[in-house]
Amino acid sequence: TTSMIGSRTRGNQGGHFMFAAQDWKGEVPGSVTEVIRVDSNLVKLMGRIMATGPADEKVALAYMDDWNVRTLSAYLGVSGPKPKQRIYPDPATSNWLQRVNFLLCDGSMGQADRKWLEQYKAIGVEPCKTDFTEEQLAAARQGEALGIKHIKDLAPKMTDAGKLLGTRKQLADGPRDLFAEGTYIGQWGLPPDETVYLQAVKGSDGEPINGANGKTYRLHFKAPDVSQFWSFTVYGTDNRFMAHNALNRHSRGDRTLKPDADGNYTIELAAKGDASNPNYLPIPEKDVYIVLRMYGPSKTVQGGGYKFPQVEVVKP
Repeated sequence: TTSMIGSRTRGNQGGHFMFAAQDWKGEVPGSVTEVIRVDSNLVKLMGRIMATGPADEKVALAYMDDWNVRTLSAYLGVSGPKPKQRIYPDPATSNWLQRVNFLLCDGSMGQADRKWLEQYKAIGVEPCKTDFTEEQLAAARQGEALGIKHIKDLAPKMTDAGKLLGTRKQLADGPRDLFAEGTYIGQWGLPPDETVYLQAVKGSDGEPINGANGKTYRLHFKAPDVSQFWSFTVYGTDNRFMAHNALNRHSRGDRTLKPDADGNYTIELAAKGDASNPNYLPIPEKDVYIVLRMYGPSKTVQGGGYKFPQVEVVKP
């Protein structure tokens, strides 16, 4: 993540934000609110607007219609250079080295990345390089397989996304395998100042969370201190998608749960349950993991002061 344009980082007033590569030189229009320097000419943007219900969705859609991304020349209403034609590597026919080098060719790496990648030049990792020896291709195939295995093995151990997601400045010189892990389990995830993510993969018995054979679980907890909202969502361990269920109910949170008499909350998790119970969250008869999202977290939550509640086994 290069930058966050959100209510907590830049306020609610909106503006005209200009994304420019690190080596771009030119005159910045006076109407531009802020210039955000990026590490590549290829930029992806992901926007989120909170809607509190069906009526509010219309307001959110109106805001979305007002969002637009244009080239600087289009913004100024003048003619500009022709768009650069890029032939993107086909994942089905290209190799890992081709895809990595294609991306490196279109950007300016941070000093930490440049130093880190130098050691892999011998195996063919180099911006724009397209020709490789058989030895390099073999090494890349082996490295890709080992890397994917390492990332998958790490996933169940990642209970807090604080070291996985964030801007380059926030993550600094952290371990690069954690960067890849963040993409694997939390692509498009937000930095901790906007959202904190916690994960649970096992119940109180130390076994993977699984609704097979009538096994049931319970979460009992005090609501986290946030300014926006929080929710628990169930995902299948096998494909990392929301776990399918007949109720089409995949999450429970502050907008859907009924609080207990003491103001705390209880969530019942099982493969079968009472659909009329707002505190029932279905889990399938297979291994799953649960993600707690906390939007607008307090400083205490950002600092790790709130832990994922115990996933208590009620019926083994």
